[in-house]
Amino acid sequence: MIDISLKHAASIVRPLDEEVALNYGYYDELSSLNLSIKDEAEYAIKKWLVPSYLNSENYRETEHGLFLRKEACRFRITLNHPFGAAWLPGIDISGDVYVKDVCARRKYQNDLMKFQLLLWEHRFPNESFKTADLENYRNRIDSGFKDFPDYPEKWGEPEYAAWPWKDLVAWIQDDN
Repeated sequence: MIDISLKHAASIVRPLDEEVALNYGYYDELSSLNLSIKDEAEYAIKKWLVPSYLNSENYRETEHGLFLRKEACRFRITLNHPFGAAWLPGIDISGDVYVKDVCARRKYQNDLMKFQLLLWEHRFPNESFKTADLENYRNRIDSGFKDFPDYPEKWGEPEYAAWPWKDLVAWIQDDN
């Protein structure tokens, strides 16, 4: 079994959060991009999501922390769910459009998949993407694990929760 926290995937795209972009002064630049266009997506990925600080002495990403982030991202890509709540200009659509417009929903899902796979290529360049066997993943929810993936000494006792997607899959299967 592989323990993951969805927060680990969300941390990968945190720099695209509107509040973060506003705080650090790049909101206008980010909002001018269309992340469904490969060149613009690569620009954003290289500038904000795979920055040079990953090789800096000030940033400590352990091998295990990298593994946890990578597996959380693999899990989310397999489900075609966004890594986190970060804003993806040119990709995101409003919830009511997602529900009501099948074509817009499909375009969103396609664009999201392309963006996240492109991000995977840049963030985890030494490993090609393979889908996850979702049954091998556990949703670990203890705060030390979620907040400090690079510091196992801060984790504490494991706590787990059921995956919310399992209820949705069961509901869809019951409805058919």
